[in-house]
Amino acid sequence: MSSEEQNHAAEAPGGTSTEEPKVEYYFSDENLPSDAHLLGKCGGAENKPVSVKHICGFKKMRGYRPHTAVIASLKKSTFLEIVDGKLIRRKVPLSIKPTVESEATVPVKKEDQPWMTKGM
Repeated sequence: MSSEEQNHAAEAPGGTSTEEPKVEYYFSDENLPSDAHLLGKCGGAENKPVSVKHICGFKKMRGYRPHTAVIASLKKSTFLEIVDGKLIRRKVPLSIKPTVESEATVPVKKEDQPWMTKGM
């Protein structure tokens, strides 16, 4: 795929290529401390990498295909880095205290899962 085709493939449905700023926003100091789901995935200050495929599954990212075009765009980022060709993480770990508990640390109670039975 030529670079022109990659740029076109990664364009938003409206015709503008904006996947890099959207992904950077998800990992930003403004969003990450209050995003329990993504905070659980990346571990906050642990700065664990998150798969590009997972990020592209977010509602506002679903229109960006193929994932290789998103990765190519993110390679230009000064804020995020690509790990092993398919994972994303911040270059500088989160230093702000999270305002929510990450989904990974929130215990799930049986009452929250009425579909679960003893036999499951």
